[in-house]
Amino acid sequence: MEKPSLLEVVNKVVAALEPFSPDERKRIIKASLTVLEPDEAAVAGSSASPGSVESGGGLENIHQAAQRWMKNYGVTREELDQVFHIESGSATVLSVELPGSNKRANTHSAYVLVGIASLIATGDASFDDKTARALCETLGCYDPNNHASTMKEIGSVLNGSKGTGYKLTAPGQREGALLIKKIASRLTEAE
Repeated sequence: MEKPSLLEVVNKVVAALEPFSPDERKRIIKASLTVLEPDEAAVAGSSASPGSVESGGGLENIHQAAQRWMKNYGVTREELDQVFHIESGSATVLSVELPGSNKRANTHSAYVLVGIASLIATGDASFDDKTARALCETLGCYDPNNHASTMKEIGSVLNGSKGTGYKLTAPGQREGALLIKKIASRLTEAE
């Protein structure tokens, strides 16, 4: 069975909630979230953007899906702050020194970090090639002569293509967590 689009689901939910008063709608939504995601029900009804957290636990501006990813892989907010600038609705990779020993390895890492930045900001680890290439250029690992072959060898961490965009796979998300921990650890040791 194919998963329905977000728009289809929103249309069905709106149609189902129309007969109710605004207060009843809020109670229905909050109750639904309690059933679907008990730990996150407290966030429902806040003024934060959908999927984000307004305050508490140092997880401000981190999408709930990314918070689950953090918990699964033991990534802390402090580690994220060593690698990303996180604001409401956006996460930008900082100019960090990547741990790879060559441009090919660093390009691989840059693409993974762009996917994690997207996950932090939107809850979806999808991104376009243009954004990842721009990071490679910023970090000095973009090799125009070998970039295409580097992308062919990136392995199972990404799905997609230059034309359609990329999405981190589960192994890519795991690799992202390890990469963030490694970068943060090196920066902490240097202090």
